[in-house]
Amino acid sequence: MQKRLEMAFKIIVGLTFFMPLVFLPKDFIFPFIVPKIIFFRILTLLLLGIYLILLAMDWKRYVVRNSFLTICVLLFLLSFGISTFVGIDWYRSLWDNHERMLGLFTVAHYVIYYFIITSVVRGWKDWRWLLRTFLFAGSIVMGIAFIQQFNNEFLLNTSGNRSASTLGNAIYVGGYGIFLTFVGWFLVVKEEHIFWKWFAGITGFLGFLGIFFSGTRGAFLGLVAGFAALFIFYFITLKDNKKIRIFLGSIILIGVAIFGILYLFRNIGVVANLPLVSRFFSISLSGFANTTRGMAWGIAVQGWQEKPILGWGPGNYYYAFNKYYRPEFLRFGYRETWFDAAHNIVLNNFTERGAVGGVIYLSLFGGAILALLNAYRKKSLDPHIVSVGSAFLTAHLVQTFTVFENPT
Repeated sequence: MQKRLEMAFKIIVGLTFFMPLVFLPKDFIFPFIVPKIIFFRILTLLLLGIYLILLAMDWKRYVVRNSFLTICVLLFLLSFGISTFVGIDWYRSLWDNHERMLGLFTVAHYVIYYFIITSVVRGWKDWRWLLRTFLFAGSIVMGIAFIQQFNNEFLLNTSGNRSASTLGNAIYVGGYGIFLTFVGWFLVVKEEHIFWKWFAGITGFLGFLGIFFSGTRGAFLGLVAGFAALFIFYFITLKDNKKIRIFLGSIILIGVAIFGILYLFRNIGVVANLPLVSRFFSISLSGFANTTRGMAWGIAVQGWQEKPILGWGPGNYYYAFNKYYRPEFLRFGYRETWFDAAHNIVLNNFTERGAVGGVIYLSLFGGAILALLNAYRKKSLDPHIVSVGSAFLTAHLVQTFTVFENPT
């Protein structure tokens, strides 16, 4: 009975990885978000039901383990809840709007999802199959993104020559591609069978290409930061292998050189025609403050200064934006006169949940990296999971500096 319940639990976990493929254009105003969230909530509740039965059968085996990261996640939910009910619009904070759907109710499902999965799925054999499933589902999403490069209107794509796939927003495709890239590389080095190595390599590479299909500069910046972190962490964890360290050092120098060359020739020939690279190097730091995103960041800072401790409440950046709105937004068209997020998840957290929520949010990343390094120091994790895990966390955090979190 217990083994069957565990198997059912793991199958449902695998099904959650297909959430990015769920969209119902004929039934919802926001067909790329609402169906995904409904799908995810249903599966999470099914997982919770099975977990509670397993917990009743064997408390010691399945109880949530205490750790620094566990405390960080609980504090994250606690601060989210407090800011929800002390903010200026608790109803909006609880549910959020239909375009985002990341209010307290949904976030609580994600926290439950995290705790019950890490309490039941603990062996590498199970995680390996789940990660393979994750890559398989992601490869379908990226395959659709590839098709949209040649057929811009395929599956309701509204992003022009940038692919939105089944996610509805090219920015989300770029962020999802980061997940797939690092999971793919991790399995390439961990898989023992040649078939699965090729599978991981190809599906991970599709995720890498998806970042370019999306044309998202934030995702590209996150990818560069992630690769830099990957080499640095490998350099640290593989300290006893001088040949690999020399190789990694050489790769870092070559990468810096290539980056410099691309920057110097950003307006010339082939480099200027590279879709994502050209967009990335077109960023002007000097004029950023006067762009819509730069002004939105400035409003986030003003909002935080007004409510510095617990913030305006999750999802309530919208009110800070209205209060500190600058008429200069109109220069960029009417579509740029309404922002419900700062397009910077760190500033967004400080504005909506104050210094308390902002610091706790950052602790999720710092706590996870410290947990990986501590486990490596105790020799309970190999260099690959420490290096790839830390690099991914770095990449994800950097890319969210230019956008916001999304359900996928």
